[in-house]
Amino acid sequence: MHTISMESNELKHSIEKKIQHPYVEKFVKKPFIDEDKLDILIYIYQDVPIPIQMKQQHIITIMLVQMALDTHEHIPNDHQDWMMSETERQLSVLAGDYYSGLYYLLLSELEEVNMIQVLASSIRKMNEYKMILFYEEAESVQEFIEVISQVEASLYTEVASYLGLDQQVVAIIQNVLLLNRLQREQNETNGIIPTFIANNSHDLDAQDNVSDRMNNVIQKEKAQLENMLLQLPYQNIQFENEIRAKFSLSYNTSIVEEG
Repeated sequence: MHTISMESNELKHSIEKKIQHPYVEKFVKKPFIDEDKLDILIYIYQDVPIPIQMKQQHIITIMLVQMALDTHEHIPNDHQDWMMSETERQLSVLAGDYYSGLYYLLLSELEEVNMIQVLASSIRKMNEYKMILFYEEAESVQEFIEVISQVEASLYTEVASYLGLDQQVVAIIQNVLLLNRLQREQNETNGIIPTFIANNSHDLDAQDNVSDRMNNVIQKEKAQLENMLLQLPYQNIQFENEIRAKFSLSYNTSIVEEG
């Protein structure tokens, strides 16, 4: 969200300094800092009545949680035919553990038991949903998308709910994070979502149709997001406008009338 880009850049720089480790960087790919999720956290915390330094520490900690989970998630397992040596695999595990150690350190410095419990609960939920993906337990494309949505958003929706954000806003945050993931994978033929669609849509007769199906899923989620945005109170107008700009959404009032 561009109106908070300066704060986002400052926090991104702080995160990069936190995770800097010459040995890790020598052997392991630098972790991805999801700027969309960073911006969501900045929005979540913007009206929380705590000192700015504490806000920043919360946000950095949550982003470290995300990065540690992402690092562990991208380590190939025995079922995957990825070109990674045993040494690279072990170092990737250690890198994920290193980022985990950083957020545990920051959590201990926060001395906020309730927030620690919220993060622990959201991590547990995310891992449970990841197990559904790992063991391929989703029985339909829609169920698979719902699981992906939980994996992408649980950390942020749990924190937002704990901090007292309106549940309409929390639902929109979940939808936004899902759309970010869908659009990121839209043109990736080997992405987890296109792969599932290809393997579980028996009516597809060509790879192009996977792209069509992805686009259909994205358009459906955008329509749902438009519907939710139109029901937001006016005090959330800046939040609404930033999301509309990000996803090129119209102000189609007929969505509410038809819904």
